[in-house]
Amino acid sequence: SAKPLPPLPPLTCNSSAAARATLRSGCRCSHTPPASTEIAPRYGLPTEPCPLSVGLQRYAARHPKLLAEGRVLIHCSRSGAVGNYVRSVPAAVLMAILLDRALVLRCDRPQRDGGRPVRTDRTLAAFFRGPHFDPWREIKANASTLVLHKGVLGDAFDAGAALDRVAAVRLSTNTDAEPSAILANPRAARAAAAALGELARRPERLMGCLLRLVLAPTPRLERLERALPHVAPLSAYGLRRAVVAHVRLGGV
Repeated sequence: SAKPLPPLPPLTCNSSAAARATLRSGCRCSHTPPASTEIAPRYGLPTEPCPLSVGLQRYAARHPKLLAEGRVLIHCSRSGAVGNYVRSVPAAVLMAILLDRALVLRCDRPQRDGGRPVRTDRTLAAFFRGPHFDPWREIKANASTLVLHKGVLGDAFDAGAALDRVAAVRLSTNTDAEPSAILANPRAARAAAAALGELARRPERLMGCLLRLVLAPTPRLERLERALPHVAPLSAYGLRRAVVAHVRLGGV
């Protein structure tokens, strides 16, 4: 379901049973992870590391209206690698917030990486959904394209702001697009501070929080996770305590 999640109530430790569970999991009592495996308490915002600022609340609420008006930012990755794609999503989220456009993660134009078609967005759509709005809607648009990579991300923000009267903007990213390069532009940094508050000044949290705004596991991924042997416990903030090895074919 694409129905937005309600804001989460603060989790407290008000019983001895909860306290014992906390001690067993190694989590601090005041932020005991819920025993339920439902998506709502584990993904989306707010959480303590990712406070849901007024700007993020406003953006999540405005997304359907912006989408209906055709005022969209379509994210297209020129890299077919999952890691590169996921790394570029927070930059796309941030740019959509700053330009006041509805983010669409489903690319509307075929992309190729090393001669191979890029289908990462379609693959991830089978495993991740939007906890606050649907980012995977297919849209065909006559869009102006902004190319994002290090060195011109700040310029891309200025170019996007100049396209305010254009209905659709396509954001083309590669391997090195990240929010910090956008925030190097003083005008973008001021806009981000107004929209995100303290979070805009916490780069170590910003990327993860922007991801959590738009991606949560689908029931399919939840089922696959539950089927894994030796599943690690949840952290105090609802994330798995795990170490992942990524083996890359053709890597050096």
